Amino acid sequence: MSATPIHIIIPVWGEAYTRCLLDVGLPSLLAPGNLPALRREQGNLCHIVTTSADRATIEKSPVFDTLAAHIHVHFDDIGADPETSDDRHKLQSHCNRVGIAAADERNAAMIFLNPDVVIADGGIKALSALLARGKRAIQVLAVRLVKEVAVPALIGKYAAPDRTRLTISPRELMRLALNNLHPLSMLNMYEKADLDLSPSGLFWVAAQEGLVCRCAHLHPMLVHPRIRNAPFSTTIDDDYLRSACPDVGDEYVVADSDEFCACELSGMERAGPGLPRGQIDECVASWLAAAGKPQHFENLARRIFLRAERHDDQVWRDACVASDEAIHRIFHSMMDMKARLTTDS
Repeated sequence: MSATPIHIIIPVWGEAYTRCLLDVGLPSLLAPGNLPALRREQGNLCHIVTTSADRATIEKSPVFDTLAAHIHVHFDDIGADPETSDDRHKLQSHCNRVGIAAADERNAAMIFLNPDVVIADGGIKALSALLARGKRAIQVLAVRLVKEVAVPALIGKYAAPDRTRLTISPRELMRLALNNLHPLSMLNMYEKADLDLSPSGLFWVAAQEGLVCRCAHLHPMLVHPRIRNAPFSTTIDDDYLRSACPDVGDEYVVADSDEFCACELSGMERAGPGLPRGQIDECVASWLAAAGKPQHFENLARRIFLRAERHDDQVWRDACVASDEAIHRIFHSMMDMKARLTTDS
């Protein structure tokens, strides 16, 4: 396990997100292979950036007492009125900057955790082990589930009687995920011709066993910066990671959910349209040509396996081949588009 202190940074505000944090987010952190696997005296910290009202709700919850027994907890006031904020992402980035400044003062690694994320048992232990191996920029894919269905299922089957712990294995979490993918996640399905498209991620179904994914955008779950207080212009999953850890040798992409598994829980009100699908390869190529950054191309070149089962290797091979062929076509089309733009100019 790593001797580097870890700060878990959680921005949270509003009744719905605070409730999700207390019902699912914090209890999943308290599974045996998560926070209890870390040494309390190591200087680890749970840093919650929130409003005074939401802090009071959190501190009155039984799960808070269990959390405080395993890790030091520090609160910071969000410093703004979330109800009047015109940009939720900017406010979230502000909260993350507060956490980053505190962690950088202690040369701590950071786990960036949203309040509506459930982490499978063993996830924090796996991140700590990767940190001990020298990995400073650990990126993961967390698919989005329908909160209204997933939360009752998680609590009903996997929570302790007092609901202060929620213990679910990576395979169990992915089985739940496959049956409850959020409409926004469905927009990533490569073969769903009847749906709009979200081009930043593409999923291929491996029968009932899981998904093979190719994703331009990944979440920086753990960062131990080379450059302290590194500037970023938008959100931590856009330009922060390369700003804080410019050496790509520090990076690690979790390519198999058996190693680390997390899912995001969103209400149906988060559903929205994607891009008109049309010719899917051309659509993704056009998006990359216009907005792609080097890390997006690198990420898309990697396969990520989300496994609910592993019984039939052939279905995984078939999904891998289909994804490889599509990515080859997309990159080839994108290069043609860029070549035409250069010629025209």
